[in-house]
Amino acid sequence: MQLKLSRNCISCLIVFITGSVCENKQNFGSAEQHPAEKDARLDVLVGGDLWVFVVIVSKLYPFNGGVLALKPIFPKWMNALPTILFFVVHGGVVLVIAGVWYYATPKFWEVGYMPTQPSTGFNHQIHAGKLGLDCRYCHTHVEESWHSNVPAVSTCMGCHAENKLNVDLASATDEKVQFIRDAYEQDKPIEWRNIHVVPDYATFPHNAHVNAGVSCYSCHGQIQGMPVVAQVESLSMGWCLDCHRNPTDNLVPKDKVTDLFWVETEWFNKTKTDKDGNVVLDGAGQPVLEPRDTAERTHNGWTPEELTATLLRNPPLSCAACHY
Repeated sequence: MQLKLSRNCISCLIVFITGSVCENKQNFGSAEQHPAEKDARLDVLVGGDLWVFVVIVSKLYPFNGGVLALKPIFPKWMNALPTILFFVVHGGVVLVIAGVWYYATPKFWEVGYMPTQPSTGFNHQIHAGKLGLDCRYCHTHVEESWHSNVPAVSTCMGCHAENKLNVDLASATDEKVQFIRDAYEQDKPIEWRNIHVVPDYATFPHNAHVNAGVSCYSCHGQIQGMPVVAQVESLSMGWCLDCHRNPTDNLVPKDKVTDLFWVETEWFNKTKTDKDGNVVLDGAGQPVLEPRDTAERTHNGWTPEELTATLLRNPPLSCAACHY
């Protein structure tokens, strides 16, 4: 309807202009002939055509209180469009920020990282858990080096040479450890894949932390119970700073640094009991653990506060402590 009315107005305007031009050429000739009479007749003609044009427009668009009653081009609901766009745009910005805040973090991308190791891998649950090997038997320099070294093939061969396997351990078969013997024979290292990776722009001295009383459990989780090692902590800057700000809650007795089961069940946690004093078991029949308050921790007379007092200095919080 709106399109039709607009076309009518345009048509009237064309008729008005065309009629004026035709009257001028037919009745008066050239511009040099009868100039005064022509101008007078043209004034009357233009005024009349203009009046006709106004009348036609008023019929098509009637006046309402002195204002042309023009039909709106856009529907009324479009008045709410600016408000809708405001919430859509700002809501999108909030969602993007929240998504980056949650997903673009080491806690989301790195926790749970479990790469496939060469051949049959290395089962910490058997070696460190069932057999009770101390972490330092393989990671020999962890107390004196900034890096926790990976054991040489010769260390593995000390147990996995031919005729040295315990036949009572069903999982310890010659086929599973053959890749170790092959590497030893070829004088090549086993290319274990690194799991806990500190960025090149940061430093983490293992010796300083181990000697201060930071257990392997605090950073690596319960390694002694892992058939395949996975990353359990984010190792992000914020996570490190939380520990540095509150060392008392995170230190363990120095003679228990590598005893991960004791650290988990006796120092940081305790067995949960009901109101009658009975041990609460989970669905697998294992005791349920609950956090132990820092004030309840003690070992050979050592309390968490006394362990903190043995530190040579307070854990640093400056950027230069880790980035240099």
